[in-house]
Amino acid sequence: MLVCQEYRIPLPEGDTIVGRGIGCGIRFNTAVVSRRHLRLSVRAGELVAENLSTTTGTMVNGKRLAAVVSLRHGDRVGVGPHELVVELVEGAAPPRPRAATPDGAGAGADSGEPDEVTQLGERLALSDLAGQHPPPPDIRTHTCPTCRARVAFTESLCRSCGHSWGPEHPSAITARVTSRDLRGALGAAAAAGPVPVVYASEEMTLDGTVSDVRADGLFVPTELLDPVGTTCEVTLLPDGHPAVTFAGVIDRVRATADAHGPAGLYIRFTDIPAEAGQWLARRLQRVAP
Repeated sequence: MLVCQEYRIPLPEGDTIVGRGIGCGIRFNTAVVSRRHLRLSVRAGELVAENLSTTTGTMVNGKRLAAVVSLRHGDRVGVGPHELVVELVEGAAPPRPRAATPDGAGAGADSGEPDEVTQLGERLALSDLAGQHPPPPDIRTHTCPTCRARVAFTESLCRSCGHSWGPEHPSAITARVTSRDLRGALGAAAAAGPVPVVYASEEMTLDGTVSDVRADGLFVPTELLDPVGTTCEVTLLPDGHPAVTFAGVIDRVRATADAHGPAGLYIRFTDIPAEAGQWLARRLQRVAP
């Protein structure tokens, strides 16, 4: 498996692509990470790495990766400003998530009632997730927020009105940078912050970022609105993780920006797949007071 910041990422048998593309098994929302940056292959107990990036490139233990190499325990793999550490552990499964509190106990320990993170974790068979990646989300278009044209998701420029999605978007061309730029990006990459999201209904597919994520749903800031009751899918694009998709329904709509925040959609989750639930529990644990 790999260690990225405080997360351990199990690798399945076969190939795992690391990059910014939405279908990558391990993703990073950084403009200097290529859409397909690195191939990691697990076969017969051996882990090998192959660089796919023609811009930033890949580093292994501080040296540029120029050929397919076998990785050993403790090797450090640099993908743009991000570092993945190889940890060879057989039979390891992710720990069951538990919310942290200032005194070190679970949030529900004194009351006898499980907190929302523990409740979420109890619904998941986390031991079954080791060595698996969910199938990539099937997102083919996104809606231009300026002219509402449908644009292929692989395009980061609307040809109708010229609107451009940001350089961190999964479809954007990789930024060319120097080693100094990479060092500067590392600090920004390490900071926790909003998570990119793709909202999809029958009427539209929107790109945005979310900060308000709860165990039962989230709020998507957007001025393009669907009505209450609309069924939808929300695909979150967390760093160091595959894309995770939740089924949901619009519970409330904030039609215009006001003192409470921007316009947008309150979405209640109606289905939480195991991989998505595992990420969600970790997210809630990380932001718990």
